[in-house]
Amino acid sequence: MMGPLAGIGDTLIWVLYPTIIGSISAYMGLEGNPTGAIIWLLLNIFFLFFRFKLFNLGYDSGLKLVTTLGDKISVFTEAASIMGLTVVGALIPSVVKMNVALTFQTGKVKMGIQKEVLDQIMPALLPVALTYIVYKLIASKKMTVIQIIFALIVLSLVLAFFGILKP
Repeated sequence: MMGPLAGIGDTLIWVLYPTIIGSISAYMGLEGNPTGAIIWLLLNIFFLFFRFKLFNLGYDSGLKLVTTLGDKISVFTEAASIMGLTVVGALIPSVVKMNVALTFQTGKVKMGIQKEVLDQIMPALLPVALTYIVYKLIASKKMTVIQIIFALIVLSLVLAFFGILKP
């Protein structure tokens, strides 16, 4: 459970805390108030000791969890894996972008292949298909990840040159 829970802890501790406290302290410093730097230093020292205490607490709690649950830990691991895969699946349409420039035209009717056809069947069908193909290439181990990346770059450039993909 360390992986899924680390995302929450890292966000709260390593992103929110320094951003909020740093912003307040920096603003105070810009106003000429040295208290901002002192607050920043004192809170970081306090936070360092707090982290040491939480580390021991987390270690002891994790040890108790593993020893008491034992065989049931696989259920939690599987649930965390499913949650992680769901998050990755939800990220595909927002991270992987494909814009097909081809249109289908018959008479006066003109339809974009991607927006009017493929996205009506399933939104973000092309990014999901591309992700699946890349996943299968990685799983087959016939190509390295670097080769796949270069192949995608070359394929994108060639398809964009011929007007199949648009930027």
